Amino acid sequence: FLYYNPEFAKALINFIFYYSESGKWTKPFAAHDVGTYPLANGQTYGGDMPVEECGNMLILTGAICKMEGKADYALKHWDVLTLWTDYLVENGLHPANQLCTDDFAGHWAGNCNLAIKAIMGIAGYAEIAKMMGKDDVYEKYNAKAKEMAAAWEKETKVKDHYELAYGAGSKTWSQ
Repeated sequence: FLYYNPEFAKALINFIFYYSESGKWTKPFAAHDVGTYPLANGQTYGGDMPVEECGNMLILTGAICKMEGKADYALKHWDVLTLWTDYLVENGLHPANQLCTDDFAGHWAGNCNLAIKAIMGIAGYAEIAKMMGKDDVYEKYNAKAKEMAAAWEKETKVKDHYELAYGAGSKTWSQ
């Protein structure tokens, strides 16, 4: 989608932006969905996935801007992107007990894969800010992403790999 036509990638996430910016979604993180097709009448998934979805939205928005060579798309959604990034700064390194894409694992606190997604989302936001010429914003969030990445590596490394959740031990593997 990104390579062929970034408009297709935008179509994959526009509805989350619209829902969040409409005031109908009042939480400080991105919704998982907006309803069950064909009705967009509110999130229907079995629980919030705050770190997962903020990371997804920030990473894909950054990729869209990079493919287009400009940050116009992100500028339209800057306020909510900032809200989600700040949520990840506060909650992303050590995610609370929540679902993630690994549904089979159920709710898990301290999911290291989610922490990496948060770090990448923050880094993506920093790159978007750089494209916009917001150098102070870029410096702040790029430094935060690097700081969190260093902490993540230190806290999750067990022998020759990284654990799936903080404190889960050497018999789990993070991707």
